[in-house]
Amino acid sequence: MLVDLAEKIIWPVCVLIFALAFIVIFSRQIKDAFKRIKHARSKNLEATFHPNCKSEIDLDHCEAESSVSQKKASSEASSKIPPGKNGSLFWLSHDLMWLKSVLTRGGSSEQILWGFSQCMHHIQSLELRNDEVEFELGNYLKLAHQYSNTCWTKDKRSDAAVRITKMITRIGSFAESSQPDYISYPLETTIKKFSHLDN
Repeated sequence: MLVDLAEKIIWPVCVLIFALAFIVIFSRQIKDAFKRIKHARSKNLEATFHPNCKSEIDLDHCEAESSVSQKKASSEASSKIPPGKNGSLFWLSHDLMWLKSVLTRGGSSEQILWGFSQCMHHIQSLELRNDEVEFELGNYLKLAHQYSNTCWTKDKRSDAAVRITKMITRIGSFAESSQPDYISYPLETTIKKFSHLDN
């Protein structure tokens, strides 16, 4: 009787031990799989309940469609800010920084739309002959017109903020090349002149 009972118990016990060992060994992979499933479900829910929310691939698709135009524009783009455009240059730089702040601190979709609209206005005023910054701002402006607050997820905000940082750097390089006597860092004579202020 005990033998029969042992035979009946040993198989379920072995299965349980095997299952526990499998979970322990592959726990990390199992967690990653659950995360991917959860992420996929959230994306599907977003597409179902917020049909105007485009995924990241849509922006890439927009960029792919205009890649030929971008290359042509970049080769033809002016590397200098036209004379008399100081106001547009200042407010473009200001609004790009402001827009980056809005994205990273969780600003509303209305603020984001306003930011991209203002930046687009200023970049066009600079007449840089369709520089790549204008192309990218145009793509984001199209999305901003369709995006609700829910559409601007943390990842999308982060990605947009990174791209805006690159735009700021590019516009900065244009401003530098427009000033013949521009120097990135203070000259040694200037440092010595004001060194006494540290004392």
